[in-house]
Amino acid sequence: MGIIAGKFRRLAQLIRYSRTRGPLKVARIIKKSFYCKVSGYPNSLMIEAASKCNLSCAMCWAYKAYERRRNNFLSYTEYKKIIDDIEFFCSKIFFSFCGEPLLNKDIYKMIEYANQKNILVGLSTNAMLLTEENAIKLLEAKPAEVIISLDATNKDIYEAMRIGGDFDTALQRAKFLAEEKKRRKQNTPEVILQMVVTKKNESEIDEFIKLSEAISADGVCIKSMFIDHHGDESYRRKLIDEYLPVTHDICRYTKCEDGSVILKKTGLCPNINSPVIASDGNVHICCFDILGEYKQGNAIEENFCDIWHRNDYVQFRNNIMLNRKLPLCQVCVYSDVPEVNICCK
Repeated sequence: MGIIAGKFRRLAQLIRYSRTRGPLKVARIIKKSFYCKVSGYPNSLMIEAASKCNLSCAMCWAYKAYERRRNNFLSYTEYKKIIDDIEFFCSKIFFSFCGEPLLNKDIYKMIEYANQKNILVGLSTNAMLLTEENAIKLLEAKPAEVIISLDATNKDIYEAMRIGGDFDTALQRAKFLAEEKKRRKQNTPEVILQMVVTKKNESEIDEFIKLSEAISADGVCIKSMFIDHHGDESYRRKLIDEYLPVTHDICRYTKCEDGSVILKKTGLCPNINSPVIASDGNVHICCFDILGEYKQGNAIEENFCDIWHRNDYVQFRNNIMLNRKLPLCQVCVYSDVPEVNICCK
């Protein structure tokens, strides 16, 4: 067991992907990464397969975003159009954002299509829909990684945080996915258990790592809690008073005397090249722009490349975003965001 940095995780993913898909496909992915460095394209994108969620977690405001979407589910036809537009430069997509990806019935086909285009796929799920049948379909689709948001080692803490979820069910389904992957002797996906550190679970981190090892997960991700600026006063007050970690270093905020919070440090924007394509096709500037306040175009109606290189979007990234001039910039992350990735192998 050991702590691994993000870039080494990506290398490990490529090695596992090579064993599954062959070195030629990996070479094409690496070539795209170099092309992005030269051309200025984003190397990876987040895609929202579903804007609805089956849970209403206490720490989350994003699950309300579906009320603002024109389409709550990205169709397979729309998705293929987007992938065809970005395949020449994009080496990884991540299915996440404001909803539960497994709610989209086409998610398995979506993963397979990205693989055909030499694009690595990551997916984040709460595992409540990860039945044995769906776990097998996911394994057969072969994403590069599956992040399972579990957050706790006991039922009471989990269900107080993940409202609508069932701890025993989520744990059982995470365990089945990890063990079935091992039984099939698959190299992918990398199964990662994730904990968002709060006041309620910060004493459980060591136990969470042990639990991840016990169910044969490949790794653990320990993340900082986020207080969404879109949330109302009661939401913010609840998170600050009941959920903000007291002692743990993995917290992005400092609590002020007036009860508000500020980032421990800021620096330049770390998300300048991390756009999101929402379920209705709108291009959001980053994953903290959950309501699309600063949307830059629509990747279903236009080619993403035309949107990305549009002069006003380029200026927006290089001035407004980079220098963190937006309200959401004051509460998101800083350049060396505190996140710990632990390999359980």
